[in-house]
Amino acid sequence: MKTAIIFLFLYCTLNTINLYCQNYCMPGRFTNEYYFQSRDIQVDKDIIYGHAIDENGKTILLDLDVFYPKFSVDNLKQRPFIMLIHGGGGNKTSMYRFCPLFAERGFVIATITYRTQLNGDPISGRNVYQSIQDAHAALRYLVSNEDKYGIDTNAIFIGGQSLGAVSSTSIAYLDQQDFDVLLPNIEKIAGRIDNSTNNLKTKFKIRGVIDMWGQIADTSFISSEEAHNIPIIMFHGTADSSYVKSVQISKRFKNLGGCYQLHTKTGAGHGQNMSKYYIAAKASCFIKSIFCGSCYQLEREINNKDITCDLPSRGDSTLWVRNFKPLNIILNKQFNGEFRYLDEDRNERVLIVSSENGHLFFCEKGDTEKTELFPESENDFYIKDFNAQISFNLDVHRKVIGLRYYIDAQEIFAKKK
Repeated sequence: MKTAIIFLFLYCTLNTINLYCQNYCMPGRFTNEYYFQSRDIQVDKDIIYGHAIDENGKTILLDLDVFYPKFSVDNLKQRPFIMLIHGGGGNKTSMYRFCPLFAERGFVIATITYRTQLNGDPISGRNVYQSIQDAHAALRYLVSNEDKYGIDTNAIFIGGQSLGAVSSTSIAYLDQQDFDVLLPNIEKIAGRIDNSTNNLKTKFKIRGVIDMWGQIADTSFISSEEAHNIPIIMFHGTADSSYVKSVQISKRFKNLGGCYQLHTKTGAGHGQNMSKYYIAAKASCFIKSIFCGSCYQLEREINNKDITCDLPSRGDSTLWVRNFKPLNIILNKQFNGEFRYLDEDRNERVLIVSSENGHLFFCEKGDTEKTELFPESENDFYIKDFNAQISFNLDVHRKVIGLRYYIDAQEIFAKKK
């Protein structure tokens, strides 16, 4: 028995790309389907992970936000982790469009602030270097707080868009020696990539990359070992000037026999015409294939309506199914009406609920299409299209007086007109 335990430990240690000691090759989770509801997601905001000197010579605090399934609803105490980095022209909230989508599939996910400019130039070599320093520091902080957020440090993934994707590929495939070749004397000027922004010495390993219209300085820095141990999934438009870099990365992985996927939108520019639902679903399926030891090479045209996994993951053949209750055709009419709330800019918004032929529908005023509400309990309904929930509030007389709308890890209160 003791020998078997030692063997398992060594096997897990030496084969983490194909076998995770925590079995994440499980039905339904970490795939194209939502596993948790929006109201199941905890969001911790504005967590300080370090400080740095900005382009004006001032010390600034850098922070991050973390999205994760609440421990009260999740039976896993450790979960795979993804850190997403926004582009040079955005901020951490730019990644809010993706964070809830991954968290609702079961991941812990973070989005960070970092230094995006140096002397007004957001794309200089030193600027990219300092963004990598900050991202590295954020990872060190999160790994140091693995228990607080339930992060499995053996399943760390990194990704981003534009400059954030450049930082992600750089952290995954370049080391300090590579940067010293690319940017001579950079270590003397700015310090090491792993010794800036905070004083934490935590080590980590990247298990995969999500590259959204990014690039890498030189594909020759991707070693055979890295190609086999750090798979990459890329999303890029062919009209983007940096698209050629994704093609070069694909060729590098193909020649080295590593696992990669390239999803291409013909004629699209920088970050154009790619659905967030498509990206989140395909990236999750890609990570799931890594967990199940079935990662494969793929190049395909982006079809935003197709959010299925391209091939079923080995060991994940049992579908996870959400159960719905029969809807009382007579009682459902009590939910009909207009529900009003104020958005973040204090503008009034109106949600409309209507019943037709025994079915309940929902839309925002001004929308031309309605989406169906599926009952989970007497007063709770689910929206399949974008994994949102509506819970109706009733008074003591069982009269509907309002609703709570849960979407993208946010809770909206709306009063009935």
